[in-house]
Amino acid sequence: MVVQISSQLEAKIEQLMETGEFSSREDVLAKAVGLLVARERKLARLRAELAIADEQLERGEFIEYTPDYMKQKLANARERSRLGLPIKDAVKP
Repeated sequence: MVVQISSQLEAKIEQLMETGEFSSREDVLAKAVGLLVARERKLARLRAELAIADEQLERGEFIEYTPDYMKQKLANARERSRLGLPIKDAVKP
């Protein structure tokens, strides 16, 4: 496959190769495509979680946000972390 790219993009690829992390243009492109695929996967997961939340909201299944509620959630999260319990992917940054 032949792809035409701008001189600015070519310069960026060259800079990345000069770091030594990539040995070829193909390595740079493979990494870029891999990152795009991972990003799309994460977006799909977040969209699915949002769809569930929208359905729950429509049914009236929600908890009102308050500062006290957030304090409770943070305390619970810290305790789960301290105990080494797993964290849902949906809440990870």
